[in-house]
Amino acid sequence: MFSQNKNNADTLCQQEYGLALARLKILNELHILKRSAEKPAILEKLQDFDNEYLNNDFITQYISLEELWKLGVDAQDHACGRLAYDTGKNTRKWAEAGYIDAMETALAFMFRTADHELTSIFIGRLRFLCCCGVKLEGGDGYSSHDNQSEQDGGSALLKERNNTYTKYLTKEGLAEIAGYTFLETFTFKHPYTGKYIILNTNNVDEFLQHAKHNRFSFSILKEELNSYKIMENFISEYQQDIKKATNDDDRILAIATLVKKIECAHFFRDGNLRTVRLLVLKLLIQNKLPLTCILDPFMIDGQSSQQIAGLIKEGMEIYKNLNTTVNLKIKK
Repeated sequence: MFSQNKNNADTLCQQEYGLALARLKILNELHILKRSAEKPAILEKLQDFDNEYLNNDFITQYISLEELWKLGVDAQDHACGRLAYDTGKNTRKWAEAGYIDAMETALAFMFRTADHELTSIFIGRLRFLCCCGVKLEGGDGYSSHDNQSEQDGGSALLKERNNTYTKYLTKEGLAEIAGYTFLETFTFKHPYTGKYIILNTNNVDEFLQHAKHNRFSFSILKEELNSYKIMENFISEYQQDIKKATNDDDRILAIATLVKKIECAHFFRDGNLRTVRLLVLKLLIQNKLPLTCILDPFMIDGQSSQQIAGLIKEGMEIYKNLNTTVNLKIKK
C-alpha cells in the first residue's frame, strides 16, 4: 500500500512533524507579539514559511488553501466562518482560541504524510498537532507543554459522555459498543433508582431508553491500559479489513469501524474527535477515495460503523461542492 520502505518513511514522517512544530512555533510567536511592533516581521516569517509548507500539490490537489479550514470545521458550522471555533460562534457555542491555527497545521501534516504508514505514534503526533496551543474558554486548555503528548497513552479514568453525544445514540451503535472487548464498563445513572447499569448485549434497548436523557461513561479494560498496544491492534484489524475489501463501500466501512473504536477508546485526555476527523481524511486518501466533510462528527460516538460509513458518504457530497476549481476525482 505504501511507496516508501519503513525506515525511510519513519525518517520522512519525523521531518514533516518537525516542520509542523516549526509552524506552530511561529504562530505562537505571533500570538505573543500580537500587539508588538515586531508583529509585521513575524507575519512575513509565517508567510514565507507557508509559501512552501502549505502552497504545494500535497494539499492543493484536494482543496484550495482558501477552503482548507473547512476540513477542520464541522460541515454544519461552515456558514459560521473560519474562526467559528476560535470565537465561539458555532452550533455548540464552544470557544477554543487557537483552534484553527492548530487544525490547519495538523491538516497540512496529514496531507504531506498521507502516503505514510498508519501507526499509533503517527496518530499520537496528529493529536498533539491539532491540540497544540489551543485554549479552552475559561480554562487552561491545551498547550505545547501538554503532559499528554504524542508519547503518552490513555488512562484508566472513566470517559464521561453528556447530551452532546447521547442525542445521537442509536440501538445499532450501542449494540456494537456492547460487543467491544477492550471496554470494561459503559454505564449510566438510572434516573429513578440512582444505580449505575452496565451495558451488555442483553440490555441495549433499556440502556438506549434512559441514556438519551442522562450522562454515561466507559473505561478501557484495566489489564489493557497500554493504550498504544490497543491502538496497534485496531490498526492491524483495519488493515485486514482493507485486504478483504472488494469495493469502495467495503473500504469506507473499514475506515468507519476503525475510527469508531478509536473514538470510543478515547486514548487521549482531549482532542480525540478532532484526531479522528483528520484520520478519516488520511485513510480516504490512502484508499483513493474522495474526502469528506461530516456534518457533525459527534455522531460517531453513538452510531454504528455502518451508520458512520453513511455519514462519511454524505460528507463526500459536501466536500465535492466546496471548490469546483479543484479536481476532486481521485484517480485510481
